[in-house]
Amino acid sequence: MPADGALPQVFRDWFRARGWTARAHQLDLVAAAQAGRSVLLIAPTGAGKTLAGFLPTLIELSGGRQEPGAGSKSMDRSAAGATPPRRPASIPPA
Repeated sequence: MPADGALPQVFRDWFRARGWTARAHQLDLVAAAQAGRSVLLIAPTGAGKTLAGFLPTLIELSGGRQEPGAGSKSMDRSAAGATPPRRPASIPPA
């Protein structure tokens, strides 16, 4: 299991401010994402799967770490949200 030192300080502070610690599977997903690997996480309800899934992206968006190969291929964050999302043509409006 990676130590919580694998998380940027702002994320360690966020966990500590709530009296929490990152769970092993959350840290494992961060490590897998940083290594460019895909994973399938299966854990009981309430185990923190949703946070585990989003944590690598939150770290990347915060500037904490970039995914392997990021750089010229990474999203231009200055343009993020400039175009509203569109409904795929194959899905009729509700």
